[in-house]
Amino acid sequence: MLGIIGLTLLIALCASIHIIDKYRTMSVLSYVFKPLTTLLILLYAFCFSAEINMFVVLILLGLMLSLIGDVFLLSTKEKNFTGGLASFLLAHIAYIVAFSLKLTLFHWWVVVAMLLYAVVFYLKLHPKLGSDRIAVAVYIVIIVVMGAVAVNVYIADRSLPSLCMMLGALCFMFSDSVLAWDKFKRKLKHEPSLVMISYYLAQYLIASAAIAFY
Repeated sequence: MLGIIGLTLLIALCASIHIIDKYRTMSVLSYVFKPLTTLLILLYAFCFSAEINMFVVLILLGLMLSLIGDVFLLSTKEKNFTGGLASFLLAHIAYIVAFSLKLTLFHWWVVVAMLLYAVVFYLKLHPKLGSDRIAVAVYIVIIVVMGAVAVNVYIADRSLPSLCMMLGALCFMFSDSVLAWDKFKRKLKHEPSLVMISYYLAQYLIASAAIAFY
């Protein structure tokens, strides 16, 4: 228990350093502490999981792909943004497969509600997307599927691990929505904290689901 608390506090510290630095001109601190925070979350999931089963392996894969995505997005070059988008797309697919292993019931109304949000959000962004229209559309569909599966798992299971999974997926949807809005629609004053707090919380909650499910 003390190990979990200690590592959690270290994750929070590293995340805070990165977020504070991002409000200023990004320095070497961001290049160190952004990927380091995700790496620590990966270690948290790996070290404290009761067993390394397929569910945990897929969560670890998602975290590893997210770490690669973090490194890509540290650069402002457009090709690196595409690489980051692809890395996170694959991470979400890994999470979808992992969450599906815990899926016992499926409610289509959840999918309909998620898709309605996705369509409205995409139409708001569409005029500014340019050549990224197809990539963003695919990404939105994938993350909505991830959210829908996680919500369905919680509705059927109602356990603490499934709650962590659902809240993690919803935090991820929020983080990516704010990031997309800031990049393609309108700059947001508090984008650094809104995106990164929800992002790190999403990854931590999903990692916690890997620890709590057995």
